[in-house]
Amino acid sequence: MSNESDTYDIEEIGFYWYKYGCENHDPSYVRFLAHWMAFNWLYSEEYDSLESNTETALIRRYVFRHIDLLERVTDFRDQMYKPLLREKVEGMGLWKYDNSLETDWPEINYRDLCNENLPKKRRILALFMTMYQVRCNLFHGQKNPNCARDRELVNATAIILEHYLGAIVPDDFKIKNNLSIDKTLFPHIN
Repeated sequence: MSNESDTYDIEEIGFYWYKYGCENHDPSYVRFLAHWMAFNWLYSEEYDSLESNTETALIRRYVFRHIDLLERVTDFRDQMYKPLLREKVEGMGLWKYDNSLETDWPEINYRDLCNENLPKKRRILALFMTMYQVRCNLFHGQKNPNCARDRELVNATAIILEHYLGAIVPDDFKIKNNLSIDKTLFPHIN
């Protein structure tokens, strides 16, 4: 039992959610929820009392802080992205942002994810916003485990999150917790 004076390492809590998702693949909804919780803990560190702190703003700041790594481990030709690229996720809209990150794109939408002519950074941000929409649909009852498309989206998003988290979670945590370190997926990461 903890008391109010305890402090927690937010990243480490995220890493433990990642571990839980790696160890619990079935059903894919549990894997997705664990990996989303891991990601949630990681992007919650982006909270800034002077900035907008909507969930989408936190995700956007996190993605941009890690964009170099995310670009290195993202290959949109990989099969894991196909379910998200094939057709629009229900509820996807247009996300408008203040331009605090000084990009040339103050708004992102689903078409950005599918447009191979756009900068990879923009497509990655659109991917994370698409995964956020899958999360919203699941958390608010718009994903049905008996619907094949919904299962496919949740499973694909869980796999993609595990892929990204695997690149972010340090190897020493993986070793300490008997998680595999797949150097074939991330040969460029020390």
